[in-house]
Amino acid sequence: MFRGLLGGWDGQDKPKRPPNREIVYEVLAMGEEGCWVIDQVFDEEETALARADEMLGEKSVRQVQVVRERSSKRGPRLTAVVYERSQTGRPGKPPVTLAAPAAGEAWCATLPDLFADDSRRMIGRLLRNFLDRHQATPIELLCDYRLYRKLDAEGSLASAAIQRMATLQAERRGLDVGGRTRELEKLVAEAVKLARAHGAERRRPRLRAEDGAHGGLPALRQAARRFASDPFKQLYAVQAAVAEALRQIPNVTGKLERVLELLPETPAGAELADLALVDGLLADCLGCAQTTQDLLGRQPDLGAALTHLARLVTCRSDGPPPDAPAFFSTVETLIGTHGLPASRAVLLDRLLRELGGDRPLSREDATVQRKLLKAIAALLMTPDGTLLGGGAAADAFGRRARNLGLRNGFVDLAFRSEAPLERLQQVLEADEKFRAEDAKLCLATYAVELSENVSGASAACLALAQGFAASRLPEGTRRKVVERLNAAADASAPGAAE
Repeated sequence: MFRGLLGGWDGQDKPKRPPNREIVYEVLAMGEEGCWVIDQVFDEEETALARADEMLGEKSVRQVQVVRERSSKRGPRLTAVVYERSQTGRPGKPPVTLAAPAAGEAWCATLPDLFADDSRRMIGRLLRNFLDRHQATPIELLCDYRLYRKLDAEGSLASAAIQRMATLQAERRGLDVGGRTRELEKLVAEAVKLARAHGAERRRPRLRAEDGAHGGLPALRQAARRFASDPFKQLYAVQAAVAEALRQIPNVTGKLERVLELLPETPAGAELADLALVDGLLADCLGCAQTTQDLLGRQPDLGAALTHLARLVTCRSDGPPPDAPAFFSTVETLIGTHGLPASRAVLLDRLLRELGGDRPLSREDATVQRKLLKAIAALLMTPDGTLLGGGAAADAFGRRARNLGLRNGFVDLAFRSEAPLERLQQVLEADEKFRAEDAKLCLATYAVELSENVSGASAACLALAQGFAASRLPEGTRRKVVERLNAAADASAPGAAE
């Protein structure tokens, strides 16, 4: 299905061929003997790509390539591999699979939405295995047509990602899954089309090495303004130029260091737009687990690593950990000074996934690990008495407590229903059952998150409001939840719309 998203170009969208230059596309095939043989030569790239894909269906073909050959009356003949794909199902690398989606839904209605930080975070989670295999970031995937081709070579991986995202969004909004899938396919097709056209544009802005070790974004933005008048196309030109530069760096940690160099040596004077751009690019890099490990340096155990992450995410860092690289201080300063919400969201997501996993927090016994767990919870506690990260955080602490055998500690609820009002009723029932302070912290977190956009019948909302007013949850939580439920009751009361 995704193959169709990569093709389907009409005549006016094809890149224009430079005058006085001949361009042909050779399709080469490698058989069982391991030798490359030219199969056919085409004038159009799409025709050559279609032939290459067709040849992969033959059992005798192990690998195919499409080579672009340029010849000019004034210069030498130039060649470049534009497409390469191997037979699937052969011994060697295991197939790439989808990972679990990130929290939230990252709703996309327009092309700019697809390139936004939340969307790229979701892409980074779903396609994490593919991105790690190619040491790439989400912004590179969105802006690099060649990387799209490699994703297409993974068979149904892209289609599965679109289907997973469409299902998640449709279920949360009560929409038709098929219709939402088609909408996302259309957006992805537009992004592929844009990436291909922009990559063929010879005037496209580039991030130049001569712009200096630090800075470079102001010059790049000026070039983007000269290149396009539309604000989104200007931003896209900047993102694509950075993505093109990042593709030359072989590992994601190196890409993160290059992103940090986009800002001046004293980032305090950087423009807000530049800081927002760098925040999103850093988040793209920090989605890679190895890069986050490299950021923290060597740690004695998981508990120490998560403690440092919690301090960093909550802007309470007390300096770089031992053995941390030099760029940790830069990231720490940027987060402490400018917030960097996208980067912090990715780091928090990583923290909670590790916390909710099975790896021990320490080599010490369960007593030491329980103390580590409570210390991390104290770092993540917000001023209103809930956990930073919402229900996902409560889930992670509850699972870890269960693994450590804490009967009266943190609790994660297995909700019986998707309806917020019914879930709030379940929180009230759990409030009667669990008395421990740590359990109340998790219950308060669930209650505040569930009541954020609550709606329903007036009588049901009022009954729940009375229940929470009489509950044993922290006072701040009770007050906030009761106010929201009363507001929902007023909004749904007869004659409220009038």
